[in-house]
Amino acid sequence: MTATTTTTNAAPSNKATDWKVSKAKAYLLHSLMDDDSPFHSMAPEDIYKSWSGFREYPLKNFKTNLNNLKASVVKRKEVIKEDERIFKFEQERFPRKDTTTTGGLYWDKHPANALLREDVKNGTASLLKPMELRTTKSAYQDFTVGTFCGHVHQEKRSQREKPYWVPKRNKDALAKYNKEVQELKSEFDTAHAFREDFDEMNKLFANLNPYKDDDDDDDASPC
Repeated sequence: MTATTTTTNAAPSNKATDWKVSKAKAYLLHSLMDDDSPFHSMAPEDIYKSWSGFREYPLKNFKTNLNNLKASVVKRKEVIKEDERIFKFEQERFPRKDTTTTGGLYWDKHPANALLREDVKNGTASLLKPMELRTTKSAYQDFTVGTFCGHVHQEKRSQREKPYWVPKRNKDALAKYNKEVQELKSEFDTAHAFREDFDEMNKLFANLNPYKDDDDDDDASPC
């Protein structure tokens, strides 16, 4: 009876998840977007072997997808860098004034924004009328009664409507998916760093060996 062998280029026995929506692609993209990821200095074959999820796809296809993702990441980083440059330029050229055109403070960057979000979330804003809630924190009093009341109603509406627009099941599933991808990357990065540290430690102790002289004389006495 002749034994059969399986090559890395062979198609997987079970139908793999479509690459476009796979965890393998998400994990690879997440790693390539990280400038410090070891993937940047690894050969495609080594990346392929680093996680079983990659091996659900033929090596040839994986290499093609890897190259496509690398090119995509380069373009994406260029776009991000250019957007940041333009945004910074616009901020320097047209800096936002400290107050609005009506002389009021900006709500989005004010501490009252985060405080109100928390008060609505924990139910405090439902126990008090907006005018009463305004008196509980000095940050709230930086805004007029009318302006603050408007933000209270807006924040309540935002938090009330959000569950309807973003189904909890889908939101939780996405959070779980992203968490698993991040854990995969963290696990690999940690293992890779440990191997590098271990190799460096071995080299260090080899160089510090007090029993090894310049002539590598096996019979030489250490005393």
